[in-house]
Amino acid sequence: DSIIPGLESGKFELGMSSFTINPERLQVVDVVSYFVAGTAWAVPVDNPSDVSPDSACGKKVAVQKATVQVDDITARSEECLTGGESEITIDQYTLQTDATTAVVSGKDDAMLADSPVVAYAVKQTGGQLELVGDSYDDAPYGIAVPKDDPDFAAAVQGAPLAPQLGWIVLVLLGGALVAVPMWRAPQGLTA
Repeated sequence: DSIIPGLESGKFELGMSSFTINPERLQVVDVVSYFVAGTAWAVPVDNPSDVSPDSACGKKVAVQKATVQVDDITARSEECLTGGESEITIDQYTLQTDATTAVVSGKDDAMLADSPVVAYAVKQTGGQLELVGDSYDDAPYGIAVPKDDPDFAAAVQGAPLAPQLGWIVLVLLGGALVAVPMWRAPQGLTA
């Protein structure tokens, strides 16, 4: 919630997170596309609560606050009620790691997040979580830069990619290089 306002105020020169490119963001920052991802779900291994993206009514689902997944799970919960089923209990967490922990600990039945975030959580939990269903609503991720600085946006766009290493390498101001991990998910990288 603070990265884009930080770009607008001049606190940051570049912002990188799981920023999907959308019209609202493009009104306040310029965005350089580098990755395509969607929403994915994870459950405890063997899916003991039998949850899927299309059958989560009456289940407890973890999600990080201020993400597109909050709107997604809220709409799914409303569909449950419209269909005469129990609503989804939506547990929102400030940190994605807390949402992941809630599922691993059994507090929540499932979680949803951006697909590379879920893939990373599955990997980091060492076999305690597994993906369920397919990724959906794929959209481009972008690196946010201050509005109306086309030279900087062009420099970021032209930065070399090193997908064989699972990293994006960015050329920042002054020629300094910063490597940002992409959790070994180069299939979503865009050139």
